[in-house]
Amino acid sequence: MTISRTAVKHTYRRAWAGSVKVLIITHWGLYGAAMTAGKSALPHTRLPQPHRELRLGASLLTPFDERNNINEEVYSAQVRRLAAAGLDLWIVSSGTAEGNVLSIAEVDHLAQLTVNQVGSEVSVYAMGTEPRSARQAIHFCKRMSDFGVTAVQVGPLEPGHSYAPTEDELRTFYETVLSATQVPAILTSHVSAGYEIAPETLATIAADHGDRVVGLTATHLQNNMYLPRLLEAVGDRFPVWTGSPLRAIDSCALGAKGFTSSMDVNIAPELYTSFMAAWAAGDLPLLAQTYRSTLRLFQRVLGAGGLIILKAILVRLGLPVGTTRPPRRAAGDAEYRIADEIIAEFELRPVQI
Repeated sequence: MTISRTAVKHTYRRAWAGSVKVLIITHWGLYGAAMTAGKSALPHTRLPQPHRELRLGASLLTPFDERNNINEEVYSAQVRRLAAAGLDLWIVSSGTAEGNVLSIAEVDHLAQLTVNQVGSEVSVYAMGTEPRSARQAIHFCKRMSDFGVTAVQVGPLEPGHSYAPTEDELRTFYETVLSATQVPAILTSHVSAGYEIAPETLATIAADHGDRVVGLTATHLQNNMYLPRLLEAVGDRFPVWTGSPLRAIDSCALGAKGFTSSMDVNIAPELYTSFMAAWAAGDLPLLAQTYRSTLRLFQRVLGAGGLIILKAILVRLGLPVGTTRPPRRAAGDAEYRIADEIIAEFELRPVQI
């Protein structure tokens, strides 16, 4: 039996509804090949099978009070709110959490607060700032291990002055860090470092330390081929997450375990709960509707100013997270006007804490 070219699928995943497997199409190909009985003309792939259940995450922000100190009460409330939505918690990042303007004592305190709030029932991943050296990464890993986090993100190495480490230097960095620590590790390649770790290199490093590595993350928003290459290199050996909701359906269809975000999920974590449920149920209409809302909110907040707007929105919604620390400017009338516009545009509801 010959099938027309419009029926040939490029990327797909299987979802489950009860005991019936449902094929969900997420990309239509232009191969123009035919599928005949007993023989498929679809290309062979080394991509891992899509996951039945996804794990999505939230990169937590750091709330400050009127004296610019960490607001523990508000932080704890946000931790509980995101955990209740069924999300993994990614903490003390250099971006959303403003890690570069936090003291070591503040970083440690946030890690301890998070673990104390959720215990072992929720995965807590400590990201930290991009390390300048193996010694800095080792110090961070050991501190986070003492607080009982689920795993620590190791890298990406950022030596400074826009220097891109060689493959040998990266291998030495990871070997040094992982041989000196015991905490489970997550490896990452991130656009913020200013370079990409070759997917094959990252996968090889993970395999070399398979007793310690529990996952990988990839955030390269302009390189559409990075994630497929990484997934092919990793296969089924490790879960892989992406660092934003951009191309999320494609990413999960290719075998990613899920994605983590900040600009949207801190505002509306229920969208992420809905995304996971729709994926597991094979509910394509709900998945598409949820994803459209998620991506629109993410792009709207990021395009309007990012973290400063995110915090202004949460303040308006009743979660007093304060504003950003210097050298970032504090939110003013203009930022709060934008926040009000976004709240009205998306019909965002007040935050219950």
